[in-house]
Amino acid sequence: MEPKQIAWLTGLAGLAGALLTQLMSGLFSYMNDRRRQRLDLQRDYRNKRTEIGENFYFMNGELMAMIKKNIAYWHTRLHYRSDVTLSFLQQEMDRLDAYQTKLQNENWKYNLIGIYFDTPLQFWRNARGQ
Repeated sequence: MEPKQIAWLTGLAGLAGALLTQLMSGLFSYMNDRRRQRLDLQRDYRNKRTEIGENFYFMNGELMAMIKKNIAYWHTRLHYRSDVTLSFLQQEMDRLDAYQTKLQNENWKYNLIGIYFDTPLQFWRNARGQ
């Protein structure tokens, strides 16, 4: 081989090595970015799912407390009470109903539970025919 050919061959080998190095660096960077993006998306989904689940738990707890108070109200209404007591109980029930309506209207996250979880429960609004 002539010295000119050796110089060309050495130059092409160096160029091929540099291109191969750049190609591999770009590929690894792309794969790492995709992995990071996938992990961020999974983390966001998990956080949103946790937030929706906590909200659903809170709403069900509040609604169960209201149902319990409704049952207690109707049980105590059966006993003889004065008109003042009955009117107070009626005001309390009206206040609870207003609070429940406010919770239902302002708490849009409660309605998203079907997207994130497979729940066999009926939603309160659907159960009431709204």
